[in-house]
Formats: sequence, C-alpha cells, structure tokens
Amino acid sequence: MPATRYIAAPDEVRHIADSLLVALSAKGWRCRTEVPFHGNAPLTTVVLATKGHEPTWLIEPQARPSYGTHVSRLSSWLRAERAHACLSIATTPDGHVSGAMLSSLKSDGVGLLIVDSDTFSVSMKCVAPALVVHLDPGVRLGRHATKVSSFIEDFNGGNRIGAVRDICEFVEGETGKLIYKARRKGVVTKTEAEIDRYNWSTQIDVLTSAGVIDARTKADLHSFRGARNLVDHPARSRSDELARVRQLGERMLMGARLSGDLLRVSTQL
Repeated sequence: MPATRYIAAPDEVRHIADSLLVALSAKGWRCRTEVPFHGNAPLTTVVLATKGHEPTWLIEPQARPSYGTHVSRLSSWLRAERAHACLSIATTPDGHVSGAMLSSLKSDGVGLLIVDSDTFSVSMKCVAPALVVHLDPGVRLGRHATKVSSFIEDFNGGNRIGAVRDICEFVEGETGKLIYKARRKGVVTKTEAEIDRYNWSTQIDVLTSAGVIDARTKADLHSFRGARNLVDHPARSRSDELARVRQLGERMLMGARLSGDLLRVSTQL
C-alpha cells in the first residue's frame, strides 16, 4: 500500500490509521483520509470509509483514548442530523479505555475499535442515527404500548424493513377495528357486508365522512399507506438507499403516532 499523506493527524496516530486503511480496504471499504463528512460537521475524522449501502464510517484513531469535546460534538451533531453515518474511536491494545468512557460511548452509539498489525476487532459497535428511532414521549399508546415498542425494538435491532411492514399491518388492522366499532355504535351506517369489501383506503375515507377521524388523521393515514412502497421495492443506488433509510425511520415513528391516535379515537366512541 502506498504511503498515505496526512495533514492534520498527529504523528502518534498515523500508524493506527495506516493499519486501519489496510484492514478496511481488505474488507471492501473505500477509505479516504481527512475528508469531512459534511461541511457543517464539527470535526473531520482521520478516516472516512464507505461501502455499498452501508452507513458512512467515520473513524478517529487515538493513541490515548478519550471521548473528548471534539469527538462528542461530532457524535451529537450526527444524532441531531439523523445521519446515515456512524462514528468509532480506534486505538491499540495498549490504549487504556476507562469504564466511564465505555459507558459514554455506549450511551451515544459511538464504537470502539482495537487495531493491531493491519487487523482490527470491534470492541463496541457504532450505531448510525438514521438506523435508530426513539418514540416521542408525548405519544400516548395505552394498551398498544407493548406491541408498538416491540416493533421499534425490532427496527433498532436491524430488522428495519420487517418492522415497518409489521407496524403498517398493525395500523391497517386498527383502522379496520375502528370502522367495525363505529358501525356497532351506529356512527358508520354501512352494512357489515359492505365494510367487509372495503380496502384500507376506503375504510379511511368512510371513517372521515362519518366524522370519526378528522382531515389531518385522514391525510396522515393515506400518507402512511405509502410505507408499503418502501418495504416492497429495493433501492437501486446508494442515494436511493439513503433516502429510503431516512423514510423508514420517519414512517416507523408515524406508525407509532397513528397507533396512539386510532386508540384515542376508538376510546372516545
């Protein structure tokens, strides 16, 4: 491998970076040094690696490991941007990592790599913010809380397409339960045979016409139905995958909110 030119990287970390470049390249990663992830990012890491549809991997080599201000600011910025990128600190087997630092790295989703002789091991995995969702504490899920939480946990565990498909089916099912309840209460005047023939779109429209759900909820439900397109059609490029990853997270949170909205409306009938 040709010698790598560094500009800002301290001399003491350049051998760590060199070993990383060899090891990552062997695993199919395209590596660049001292390239900013984004013009507004508060720190340019020594290594930036890309591979297919994987999140961009930002790696900061350190001879003396520290989760200092500059690195933690970058981590916070990535989370605020819900970036399709993850951040790791890389050190050698001799680098001392305190328990407090490990706790902070885990809490913020920052990874830790141990680099030795052109190989590395993952001591702690990094997490790309775009691949993780956190439920808004203002969403009230009631008896749906356990079910919806399981979908979110599945999503955050990596089964993003499956979890979005599951919550999509759940919201559709709750819409169906709502229209049948509205019929029993006499609010929807259609016959059960008619309702049996309705698809999800028609259920939403009938519930709106009957005044069971408002125009905003109608629009949100129709928009949410489009989540099926995200899970049924594979991405064709890295940019398509990035757009889909962001939309999957948004749809996951939208599904959780709609689950709470439908439960609230059902309780009020």
